[in-house]
Amino acid sequence: MHIDTDPSAPFSGPSKKAVPIHAVTDANLKTLLGNLSDGQRGWVENTGFQAKQGTHCTVPGDGGDLAMVLFGMGKAQKDDEDSSAPNVDPFEMAGLTRTLPAGLYSLADVPAADAQLAWGLGAYSYER
Repeated sequence: MHIDTDPSAPFSGPSKKAVPIHAVTDANLKTLLGNLSDGQRGWVENTGFQAKQGTHCTVPGDGGDLAMVLFGMGKAQKDDEDSSAPNVDPFEMAGLTRTLPAGLYSLADVPAADAQLAWGLGAYSYER
């Protein structure tokens, strides 16, 4: 699923230009850091990102462009249906719509239907 920070067009078709948003828990942070380049890993470590609930870290690519967003989900809780998967509440991500730079984003590892609703609710504003 790909989403845009423009509330008038929150969902778009697939795009290689979309910046992935990764839900990160305390349990999968170390693994995720191991998959990053040395520069990206250093960046994340230097920002002090610890995957605390509701925090995020924008991670640059080699050219300085935005490569990914890490969103902290806090302490991992196991899902009853799949004990190997962290139980992630996608509604935690609603606030990202107001804090991320304008652009096209994709939700990498979050239940899509709930994440779409959370993104839409986060981007919603009522004006007269």
